[in-house]
Amino acid sequence: MKKKLIAAIVLVAAMGLGGCSGSGRTSGTGTTEAVETTQAETAQTTAEETEKDTALTADDKEKQLETEYKALAKDVQNIIEDRDLEKLKKLVVYPCYVGVGDGVTVDSEEEFMDLNPDAVFTDELIDAVKGADLDSLKMTEAGLAVGDKSGKPNIIIGLGEDKRIGIVGINY
Repeated sequence: MKKKLIAAIVLVAAMGLGGCSGSGRTSGTGTTEAVETTQAETAQTTAEETEKDTALTADDKEKQLETEYKALAKDVQNIIEDRDLEKLKKLVVYPCYVGVGDGVTVDSEEEFMDLNPDAVFTDELIDAVKGADLDSLKMTEAGLAVGDKSGKPNIIIGLGEDKRIGIVGINY
């Protein structure tokens, strides 16, 4: 931050000096060369700082994404016990894999609502999701698996094809 402030001050001073000199006159003191050198150094410093800021931003984005996933997981924990497909569908993104029967991929809210609620909301799934310790869950490439520590049953929270965060899988 200090570097940016100093660079800005130097840049403003350099621009002020350039504006104060008469048009078409040169002072012969080498001021132009010093200004050009200072501007080049400022540009290099700013580029380096921007690169560092971008690296931090990627890490911050990952942490923010994990926070958003866990917030949605908390919502899932709060509504799953109601066994209400209508409430759950609001958290689903499509396509979504649902492991009922031989497993099915649903591509729309209509298809999701056609599922049998008793098949979706098994006691095992509800217990696993309600009992999940959200603070101990870790992100994977698939997203955030909310459920039993053994791996199943669980609900996977991830990014849908439309890049929205939601439920992308329900596994039994």
